[in-house]
Order: sequence, then C-alpha cells, then structure tokens
Amino acid sequence: MDNGFETFNEGVAASLEAGEHRRAGNFEKAQECDEVALRAFDQVLQADPTHLPALGGKGVTLASLGRLPEAVTTFETAIELDPSFAENHRQLGLCHAQLGDMKNAWDITLKAVSLSDTTDFRANASAELTALADYLVRVIQAHRDPENPEQEFMYYRWAASTFALACEVDGTNGQAQQGLAAAEAKWKELDPEA
Repeated sequence: MDNGFETFNEGVAASLEAGEHRRAGNFEKAQECDEVALRAFDQVLQADPTHLPALGGKGVTLASLGRLPEAVTTFETAIELDPSFAENHRQLGLCHAQLGDMKNAWDITLKAVSLSDTTDFRANASAELTALADYLVRVIQAHRDPENPEQEFMYYRWAASTFALACEVDGTNGQAQQGLAAAEAKWKELDPEA
C-alpha cells in the first residue's frame, strides 16, 4: 500500500520536470507539470497535513505557478511545524521579495541564513534574489512608461532592495553588487523628491 511515499515522489519528479521545462523556455509544459506536482503534494497532505516535505514541495510549486499568497501560507504552516528548517524560511523570504514586501523578505531571509549558515546556502539564496532583481530591472526596461515615472522609480527601488539583500546574504556575489550600484543610481536619478 502507498503510504504517501510514491505519491510524494511523483510530485517531486513532476516538480523537477517543470523546472527543466522552464529552463528550456517551455512555460506551458512547465505549468502542466507544476499542476501534476501540486495534485500529488495535496494528496499527500490530505492524508498527513504535517508532512513537511510535501508542504515544502507544495509551497515551491505554488510559487512557480505565481500563486504567491498561497505559497506564503504554505511555507508559514511548514515553519510553524518545524521552525528550524532553513529552506522553508528561505523560500518564504523569496516569496515576500517577489510580492514586494521587502521588510519581511529581509527578516525571513536573514533568519534562514542564521539557521543554515553555509557557503552553499548563502550562495543559492543570493543567486535567487539576484535573479529576481535582474527580472525586475528587465520588466521596467521593457515596459517603461514615460508618463508614469513613479512606477519606474518604484521598480528600481524594489530591485535595489532585492540586490542589497542578495549582497547581505552573500557579500561575494559580484553580480548582485553591480546590479545594486546600477539600480540605486537609476532610482536616485528618478527620485521625485530630488
């Protein structure tokens, strides 16, 4: 009888496949795989709502699907069950950064680093934050509206804060340092109070 192990593994396999499709640019197929993963994780959680790996998998999958408020709730549940597991804190911090809630992103991400202060953990957390900040810069550059400089200012400020957090997590991240300098210069140039 399947005690959830096989179903959980199906979710993990679908989630990994979704990541491969996303990296290849096949976002439709990635979403299909994420939906399969989500169903598997939900099935495991239906049988055992305290299954921490399934909660983590569900949170990551929800975030991949852009369902960030649900991902936040899922990671918060996992953290309540095991406050010592750094990865759930890191993923929750990343969700908050994606939502633009930089205060919580900073607090939670630094908590994650305090729980698992290894070079690899710091590098991975910093790299994901850098990728998010780079994405924010690309979005504002692609959708720049000369009639709405406040929006551009806000995005560059958000990107600068995300780059700054990436630098705080891993001071050796040169890409984050360069991105921070460029984003700060841009948002200061656009500062409506200057």
